Amino acid sequence: IGYVSTQYGQRPIRTVKQEIKLYNDYFNIDGVFLDEAGALTTTLSYYTSLYNYTKSLPNLRRVVLNPGMPTDIGYFKRPAADAAVIFESYSPNWTTHTPDSYVTNFAAERFAMLAHEVPDIAAMQAAVDLAIERNFGYVYLTDDLYSPNPWDSLPSFWTDEVAYIAQQNALLGAMLARVELSYQ
Repeated sequence: IGYVSTQYGQRPIRTVKQEIKLYNDYFNIDGVFLDEAGALTTTLSYYTSLYNYTKSLPNLRRVVLNPGMPTDIGYFKRPAADAAVIFESYSPNWTTHTPDSYVTNFAAERFAMLAHEVPDIAAMQAAVDLAIERNFGYVYLTDDLYSPNPWDSLPSFWTDEVAYIAQQNALLGAMLARVELSYQ
């Protein structure tokens, strides 16, 4: 997916649409990541317009918003995004975070979380487990420091993170298959 800054709904929508169109026209990708996204109803129309515009283009099928905080339910009902990063912070804040109650009413792939300064592999695994428990379908964890940029390099435990998430996905898939079989 291609990166586009929206400056929390303050960037001219025409400029954002032009960048989205460039991704559609020149890159072999299937969606956009709208960063610095608004989370309140005051910017919902802005993001709904971007969502509809993106979906109207032939190559772009996915819209991911990154408000990095709890987001009004309207973004998911309308929709204004296929998925949204509704938590982005230091890793200790993830353990005490309480997602909005509506999160359990939607598919897990609608929600993402990003945490930095994860101290070690055990903490990474615990954070993944908590994401699954809280119905978050997308997870990215890094041991990188907040300053100057926690997203500028892969974590030292990257291969462990990928392997652990793959393992959890396989376990969840096996459990879902058993549930589906029991209803047939």
